[in-house]
Amino acid sequence: NASVYDGATAAAEAASMCRERSRTVTYVSAACNPSVLRTLKTYCFSSGTELVVVPEKDGVTDLSAIEGELDVPADLDIFRGHFPDHPVLPGVIIMEALAQAASFCILVERGAEGSIGFLTGIDGAKFRRQVAPGDTVTLRATIVKSSRRLVVAEVEASVDGEICATATQKYVLAPKE
Repeated sequence: NASVYDGATAAAEAASMCRERSRTVTYVSAACNPSVLRTLKTYCFSSGTELVVVPEKDGVTDLSAIEGELDVPADLDIFRGHFPDHPVLPGVIIMEALAQAASFCILVERGAEGSIGFLTGIDGAKFRRQVAPGDTVTLRATIVKSSRRLVVAEVEASVDGEICATATQKYVLAPKE
C-alpha cells in the first residue's frame, strides 16, 4: 500500500504504525527531504508523538548521535529472581543493550551489517537509578575512537530523562562466520 504514497506521506504512515505499537518517539534524519520533515512535524504535533531530529554531518545522518530504546516488559522471567518482591533489571542487561545499540549503529555506518560487534571492555561503569518493569530505557552512544576493528564509545542509559547508567565501552568488529 505504501507504493501509492509520496515519500513524506509514507514517512507519516510509518510513524503512525509505530504509534499504534505504543512507540511514543519518532526519529528522522536532519538530512531527509524537507517535505518529509515538515509532514512528520505536523503529524507528530497533532498526534502527541515526540519528534527527534537526528543531526546530520556533511549532509549525512550522524549515526553516532542515534538513540535506541529498550522496552522492559513487566513479565520478563529475570524479574522473578532479581530481586524477589523488588524487581530490578540487572545492570549487565543494561550494559549489553547499550553495546548492541552502539555496535549496530557503527556497523550500519560502515556498511558492514553482516558483521558482529563484540563487547570487549567496560570501563568506569556507574549505575545511578534502578530500572523497573514497565520502564522504557533510552540508550545513547557517542563514538570517541574508531579504527578498522576497535571502537570506543561513551554510553548512557536513561529513563524519563534520568540517567540510570554510564560507562566507556570497547567493541571489536568482526565478520560473521
